[in-house]
Amino acid sequence: MPGNRFTTPERVRIASDCELSGVKATATKWSCSPSTVKRIASRARTDPDLRTRKSPGRPPKLTPHVLSTIHKLHRRNRRHTYRELQQELEDIFNIDLSTRSIRRGFKKLGIRRCKAVRKPFLNATNKRKRRVYARKFSNLDTTSVVATDETQILNDTGRVWVSRAPHEREREDCLAPAFRKFKGFMAWAAVWHGGRSPLVRLDLSKSTSKRKGFNSDLYINQVYKQHLRRIWRNVNSSWRAYGGAWLLEDNSGIHMSKKSRAAAKKYKFRNLPHPPNSPDLNPIENVWAFLKYRLRSLKQRPKNLDELYEAADAIWRNIPQRFINDLMRGMRKRLRLVKLAHGGHIRY
Repeated sequence: MPGNRFTTPERVRIASDCELSGVKATATKWSCSPSTVKRIASRARTDPDLRTRKSPGRPPKLTPHVLSTIHKLHRRNRRHTYRELQQELEDIFNIDLSTRSIRRGFKKLGIRRCKAVRKPFLNATNKRKRRVYARKFSNLDTTSVVATDETQILNDTGRVWVSRAPHEREREDCLAPAFRKFKGFMAWAAVWHGGRSPLVRLDLSKSTSKRKGFNSDLYINQVYKQHLRRIWRNVNSSWRAYGGAWLLEDNSGIHMSKKSRAAAKKYKFRNLPHPPNSPDLNPIENVWAFLKYRLRSLKQRPKNLDELYEAADAIWRNIPQRFINDLMRGMRKRLRLVKLAHGGHIRY
């Protein structure tokens, strides 16, 4: 152990104990090495005060006061760059600080620059609705919930990481092949504890909207009538003795339109009042993320829409049911976290 970890009074007592008890006994008593005791005792013969000596070399620029200021500035504006922090610190302390020094200060404080996570914006009204929703359904048996949603599936590889030596840059297994781009497709699915629907490829060719996108008419005809009505009948019948099942849809315009609400009432769906801008409270979003991750990891990329759907459908059918069951059971934990976050974002 280095001798400078002791204060001046402690060093005086160590030197006194060394004269009375010897080196080994003193080292055991103070939990330090015998060489440290010898060094302090030797110094005591010429410097009885044993005061802490001034450190040699240039004084450090990252003093505790500077580190404390860096922490305050980063908390005040987390989007500050190193250069902006450097300018503010130089104005406050009138010292020359490099961006490298600020990086070292961040490391000492346990802070690092990260890419901001993209989340839907939550205003005060959204947070209040999330709190109300979390309190109202905190004791809900979430295994009775059928979670549904649509997503856009694209032939996107994302960022691909490989391990290689510098000279292996052009090896075939170190490349991310680029194909001629083509549009993806819209898909719909539903998951619940103990089951899932097929992955439905939605047909937008019959769209009557101006932009030829997915609308309420297509949703009712291709989802409610062809798939969800049958799924709801089966799941709800098994929960009828306990009050019935719940249907979880987000607050998109397709789901909340008058036509969709009228159709839901016709088929006797019992909807959860899902709060706005809250994909973190719908477990199927995590299933979509898992599907797209596996799709991006394919070694052989699909070359057309049919191959893309076949690949996505194969991945969908092979997603472990246990993974889906854990997500459905974990809904209550999400509601607890929303209450603790006062309606704010949670890590899902």
